[in-house]
Amino acid sequence: MTLGRQTRQPDPDIVPCCAFKNVSRKHLSIYYDVQSKQWKVKCLGKNGIRVGPGPQTMQFLGIDQEAPLVSPTRIEIGEFFFYFLLPSASAVRRPPAAKEKPTIPYTKMLWMAIDSTNDKIADFPTIHNYILENWSYYKTEASANFPKGLRNLLSHNAAFIKAGMGKAATWALNPTYTIDTIPPTVRAKKPEDRPADAPAEAADDEDGGDDVDLEAQDQA
Repeated sequence: MTLGRQTRQPDPDIVPCCAFKNVSRKHLSIYYDVQSKQWKVKCLGKNGIRVGPGPQTMQFLGIDQEAPLVSPTRIEIGEFFFYFLLPSASAVRRPPAAKEKPTIPYTKMLWMAIDSTNDKIADFPTIHNYILENWSYYKTEASANFPKGLRNLLSHNAAFIKAGMGKAATWALNPTYTIDTIPPTVRAKKPEDRPADAPAEAADDEDGGDDVDLEAQDQA
């Protein structure tokens, strides 16, 4: 598959990805190398591409250079970027059911949602809408507590940095981590687990109420 700049006369052999002038008409190729048994990306454009697991750990490829691809890999072409993702083994063996629950971790969904914004900062409605649009299962099958569970993951995982409070809060990515090194979520202690003289912890979101642990629900 060849990707490149959108032109007035579409080429059926090229997938148009953007209209930026610094992107060549044929800018990169993604293919499966039978000998090495792995997916690869090859740069075809004079301005190069960048590939890697996340914005902070990208490798530059010049024209005719190539690199192996694993899932997920971020690929940047000028100002445009996308993620290379492979289907799960179960999806290869059979078509996914209409209501089959995604297997990607919630923390990776959150990371990709924030990373998709131009300035890498997003409020919760933007993050929530990105997940609903890219994983339609949650549009119809998610419980009423799903948004609250996402907020709790954002609040309790060190990969996400919060600014502000309540509905005005925004979230950024912690540069210490990448999408492949997101740390485990550390849940806040329950009131009965804290010492009697410990100060009460403030609520992490505007909904209040009990904590919702989406990861624990999936493992149950």
